[in-house]
Amino acid sequence: MLKDKNELRKIILTVTELFNAEKNFEIVELLRTSEINSEPTYYDNWNGGTTYYSLYLTTSVDLFVKLQDRQTEIEARIKEKNRVFFFMS
Repeated sequence: MLKDKNELRKIILTVTELFNAEKNFEIVELLRTSEINSEPTYYDNWNGGTTYYSLYLTTSVDLFVKLQDRQTEIEARIKEKNRVFFFMS
């Protein structure tokens, strides 16, 4: 699913709208203005195999500096919202 850029784009748009509904506008800005890609980062060969993906956000230096102190928190919040669509550990 994450290999398909259109599917990834739809998921990120929905996650962005979830944050918008919560009025978490910093994360909305981050998701709307960043280039978002996914790459397979792990494969386990258990029971037919499962591929794990990581999301990568490329953003402006200004926005990165603005959010840098909260990077871990923001990553966790984005990961949590994505659990609606994916099984993530």
